[in-house]
Amino acid sequence: MEIGEARHRFDGLKQFLYVCAVTPGSQVAPATVGPMWQEFVATTKGYRQFCHSNFGRFIEHSIVEAPSSTGYLETRRAAEDVLGPLDETLWPGDGKGASRHTSDLD
Repeated sequence: MEIGEARHRFDGLKQFLYVCAVTPGSQVAPATVGPMWQEFVATTKGYRQFCHSNFGRFIEHSIVEAPSSTGYLETRRAAEDVLGPLDETLWPGDGKGASRHTSDLD
């Protein structure tokens, strides 16, 4: 992945994490950012500091067996509510945009 694309996806990851922080319940990450989130979580200390500095709490990550199209579309609607219009390359409008990466309440 080129640096410009990585930055773009990290912007999407930050959007997703913000939605997790301000929306109750579990959220389903877009497939475009789920794997990046998993890699970020692997840097546990850095991820924990990032979450607390930017969102005031830790956002737990888990992987489910199968993507939830319904859960993703609900997350996408929540993202539109708090962020406004979304970048379709990061937040595809169909249920096929779901990843296996979900947030859990900590």
